[in-house]
Amino acid sequence: MRESENAIPLVSVWMITYNHESYIAKAIEGVLMQKTNFLFQLVIGDDNSTDNTASIIRNFKLRYPKIIKAAHNNPNLGMIPNMIKTLEKCTGKYIAMCEGDDYWTDPNKLQKQVDFLESHPEYSGTAHQSLVKHENSDKAPSLFRNHNKIVIKLKDLFGDRLFHTASLMFRAEILKNNTLPTNITAGDRALFMLVAIFGKIHYSNEAMCCYRKNNTGISTWVTTELMEKDLNIVPWIKKIQPNFPKHQYYHFIHYTITRFPKTITKWKLIKHSFWYIYHSFFQFPKNIKQIIIFILYEFPKLWQKTKTI
Repeated sequence: MRESENAIPLVSVWMITYNHESYIAKAIEGVLMQKTNFLFQLVIGDDNSTDNTASIIRNFKLRYPKIIKAAHNNPNLGMIPNMIKTLEKCTGKYIAMCEGDDYWTDPNKLQKQVDFLESHPEYSGTAHQSLVKHENSDKAPSLFRNHNKIVIKLKDLFGDRLFHTASLMFRAEILKNNTLPTNITAGDRALFMLVAIFGKIHYSNEAMCCYRKNNTGISTWVTTELMEKDLNIVPWIKKIQPNFPKHQYYHFIHYTITRFPKTITKWKLIKHSFWYIYHSFFQFPKNIKQIIIFILYEFPKLWQKTKTI
């Protein structure tokens, strides 16, 4: 069911985009094909794309003016401000996420997720398996993650991502008094943790979306300095949840900073390795083996790849 004039949608689909002319139509079509017994809207934030993305969005909006609400930022705001601005325009009880270079594959995705959240008030969100399409590669499609977790809690989010952004639906009321910070890089990670603070996240192993892994993804351009901004998540989230396990998060993020960027200086490697080990001791002795492996095997390999201080 699509939105009629002056009607309030039950679900807002959040979508941000920048220079996605090759992908945005597929992303929009994945939303428009949804079969539901409730009203939904698609809220798109185009961050001043320099290609034909804005034109493609306008053409869809002309055809579906009661469903699509689009904003075109001028000048460019940046990923996190655009994410926040677009979230603020979502008016539904639930928010489903899909970035402009991903797309949904199941026409019943929204209905399934709404049905679950409506009947399980103790859950703050629901996510599912995703298919990974390797763009610019001969690699066959694969699943995003293989795990058996049905219930995902906050502590489960300090590690490899258990679900992709395009699979998540959550209760919009969570954002009512909890605006995301602007001085971070991984806005989706911060949002996942925020959702998990307010309840459990349900996970289904049914693949209902496609994550395009392409040359524009964050892994191709993220720097050490950008990743360091995610240390700012802790002071923000502790104001919302004072018992937030900061040492567990710091342990995870410092380790990630040593490994994820394509390049890192010797000084930065030493710095983040020290803090990784420091925060590891708050989980001691459970992870003593992990610390030894890092010091004796991982650190020397990382050191060989560093740039000069």
